[in-house]
Amino acid sequence: MKIELKPVKEEDAADLYDLFQSMPLNENGAANSSYGLSETEFSAWLKKQEDASKGIGLKEGWVPATLYVLWIDDIPVARSSLRHWLTPALEQQGGHIGFSVGPKFRGNGYSNILLAETLKKAKAMNIERVLITNHDDNEPAWKCVEHNGGLLVKKAPDPADGHTLRYYQITL
Repeated sequence: MKIELKPVKEEDAADLYDLFQSMPLNENGAANSSYGLSETEFSAWLKKQEDASKGIGLKEGWVPATLYVLWIDDIPVARSSLRHWLTPALEQQGGHIGFSVGPKFRGNGYSNILLAETLKKAKAMNIERVLITNHDDNEPAWKCVEHNGGLLVKKAPDPADGHTLRYYQITL
């Protein structure tokens, strides 16, 4: 099996479009702001993601984040976002890493691969301790985090929607 975790690039828009459109706008706290975009809009959205990884064009209070796609045997199956550092707001909701596997690729262990590869990227950025938050009722996500060394540090209400959040720390 060929495994690659690559940052998104505008030039990959045609290959990535179906994956991103298969992921709902908001599922278990994972936002997909590209959902429902036309192919042209999606291409422009990818360019904004490339810029955001370099700190270009960020909204007030946002931090640089790199959006990655997990490719298995040259097929895009999942995405992760790695925030380069945390603000006080991200310490309450969001953390360093958000991740999601395309619906038709779930149940194949790709989330474990995705998170392990994203953690390697975090270590390369000299992030020593990663914070990941998951909805308490999203058992597949928090089991993936635990599988990758996540230690549950607390549970608290999500400030955005009231769901119980699990806060995990992974030391790299």
